[in-house]
Amino acid sequence: MNLKKTTNLKDYILIGVLSSINILIMMIVGIITAVLGPACNALFHSAVGGLMSGTIILILAKKTNVKWLFTIVYTITLLVFKLIGMGYLPWQLATIISAIFADIISMKKKYKDIKLLAISHGLTITGQAVGKVIPILLFANKFKRDFLAKGVEQSYIEGLISFLKGPMSITVILMSFTFGVLGIYLGKNILKKHFEKAGIV
Repeated sequence: MNLKKTTNLKDYILIGVLSSINILIMMIVGIITAVLGPACNALFHSAVGGLMSGTIILILAKKTNVKWLFTIVYTITLLVFKLIGMGYLPWQLATIISAIFADIISMKKKYKDIKLLAISHGLTITGQAVGKVIPILLFANKFKRDFLAKGVEQSYIEGLISFLKGPMSITVILMSFTFGVLGIYLGKNILKKHFEKAGIV
């Protein structure tokens, strides 16, 4: 992956545009998995979102020369979710902390190493999953009260808590990391077959 030598305004514009697309993907996947039930949402929301967002991260790594790429992308994401009243503190903290560690890993090779990029992306998706699991494991009653206050149905919240309180929480975390890693390699294949031929990247 060839990086530009200097960061410019176009880099940040591209980050803003693709971050917006990433947010839209997260919302769509969230809505679809939520409709299919709490178990489906718990298992696949972060994982499938991570699988689909890999292409976006790979394009940004290839087309921009911005340090702290993951942190910037997910800071934008968290701000948007905050503005529309979505998300909650444990998820926000876990997401941004994992993004910072992801950047530390990938910056070692200036986002050029596909393996490090895949691990970093897997880590950020894992952070999102952990941010969902931890409140249920440690603060289930507060989690329930908070989401009831947001208008979520009690039966749905109880189903989510019941599903994640057991060993399935580990499965959710492992799936999120695996799908996040695979998302980068899927993105690599998509770029090679379509975007590179079209001269986009």
